Order: sequence, then C-alpha cells, then structure tokens
Amino acid sequence: MNAAKLRLALALGLFAAWIGWLGYLALPSTTPREVLSHAQFLVSQVDAIARVDAADSGNPNPLVRIEEVHWPAEKSQELVGQTVRITNLGSFVQGWNGPGSYILPLQANGTDYQIAAIPRSPGFERLSLRIYTATPQNRRQLEHIPKPPAAR
Repeated sequence: MNAAKLRLALALGLFAAWIGWLGYLALPSTTPREVLSHAQFLVSQVDAIARVDAADSGNPNPLVRIEEVHWPAEKSQELVGQTVRITNLGSFVQGWNGPGSYILPLQANGTDYQIAAIPRSPGFERLSLRIYTATPQNRRQLEHIPKPPAAR
C-alpha cells in the first residue's frame, strides 16, 4: 500500500507543478508580446525592416525608408536605403505605435508595395493588415518563419 500512496503523491505533485507552470505562462508579462503572423509572412513577397514616420494626420506616412531586407536576399541591393511607397499604409493598419522601425511583410503593387494581408483562415475571417515593431524579440521570431529558398 505504501508504493501506491507514493505513486499517488508523485502524480499529484507532477500535476500541481504542471498547473503551476501553465498558470505562470498565462500571467501577463511586464512587456507586451507581439506575435508575428506566420501566415502573413508566408504570403509576402518581401520582408523588410523600414523606418516609418508619422504623416501630418498622425497616421503612418506611406513613404518609408527601407533599412534592411530580411527576405529575399537578392532584393537587398535594390531596396536598402531607398524610400518606397506603401499604398495601403494608413490609419487602419494595426501595430502602429508612432515613428520608428517596423517589420513590414510586403507585396508588390506595380512600382509600389503594399502590406500583405493576413490570409483568411478558419475561425479568423476578417482580413487585416498588421505591421510589427522591430524589437529584438520580433526579429528572432522573423528568423524562425520558414521561407522558400532563394531562386537559383
């Protein structure tokens, strides 16, 4: 009977530890976490880090300066240091927190670019546009999003 009580105590201890760990993960952290939408980056044609300034209205200015091209590497020489127009960068874009560096999932739109929309998926029907602050944590997330290999 002692072995059975020991196994029960061990199982209860592991269960309590597991519930405690889940509770710890659910606690709000002191710094808000952004989660990059993998689906949005899978449909993008260019993943860039750009300086986005405010327009006179306080919304993001559609003219942004590309600081870095994360993917595809062959676009880096063409775009880094250039000012490009993002046609749909306006007041309805989520993630705008004022002037600064942002990670932008882009799609070509003629000679300009546009923010790639988060694709429709079950349970998430509305199309939304999202940009992400270029924090070290978000850059690490971007590194782990799978992209197709460069064209040869």
